[in-house]
This record gives sequence, structure tokens and C-alpha cells, in this order.
Amino acid sequence: MNPPSAGVRLTASWIVTLLIPFILMMTSIRILMTPLFLQIEYHAPGFPADPYGFTLDDRLHWSGIAMNYLLNSADISYLGDLRFPDGSPLYNQRELSHMVDVKNLVQAALKVWIGALAILALLGLWAWRGRWWGDYRRGLSVDLIGVDGLP
Repeated sequence: MNPPSAGVRLTASWIVTLLIPFILMMTSIRILMTPLFLQIEYHAPGFPADPYGFTLDDRLHWSGIAMNYLLNSADISYLGDLRFPDGSPLYNQRELSHMVDVKNLVQAALKVWIGALAILALLGLWAWRGRWWGDYRRGLSVDLIGVDGLP
């Protein structure tokens, strides 16, 4: 297999370079959307007390459910059916509407992230097999100076 032309390699390197910031940001966000992060954050020294009177256990319990909602395929009844021990709803209508919006944004961003990871992997495989690995690596390092056609 012959390496692609310098223009194709340059374009692919730029695509890699443009994908990296988004992939890094979304990877960080996805790490934050884990039960471990909730544990670390709520147990951090100096973390403020809840103004509504939730205990640490309450906060961990309810935040875990909210995070699960953002990552699963359930509809809003997943949160809308939650009740406090006295029977009152955990979320009001405005909060439920907001959580639907957040879920839509999170799910869309995660799909784009997975697509970007797939493109990065496919370009890497193509670069390795097509003998233009150096150009791919320059795209990863965001150092396109020196790529054929650039100053």
C-alpha cells in the first residue's frame, strides 16, 4: 500500500489535531460522570453543607440517581417518580424539564465523542498501515509545523 499524497496526509493530520481537544475535554467530562467522582467530591475537605438539609448519604444517593438518568435510556419518569419519604416529589416540573435538556445535551455530546474516538482510531490504523505514521503523530502532538506544505 502506497502512502497517500502529501495533501491527504496533511488534511488527515489536521483532522487529528482538531479532534484532540474535543476528545480530551469529553474524556474528562465522562470521568466526572462516575460514582467515584461523586464520592471524591462530596468527601472533599471544606465541601459546603447542603442548604436544604440533605445529609451526605442523601446527597450521594440522589446525585447517583440523577447521574444514572443522564447516562441511561430511561425517560423523565425515572426522575419524575422519585419521592421523599413524606411523599412529596423530589423534582418540580421546571427541574424535570431542565434535566431532560441536560440529558439530551449529554447524550448527544457522548455520541459525538464516541464518533471522534472512532475517527481517531481509524485514521491511526490507516496511518500505520499506509506508512504515514509520522504525519499522524504530528497531528496528535498538535505540531504541524514541518509537515509537507507548511512553513
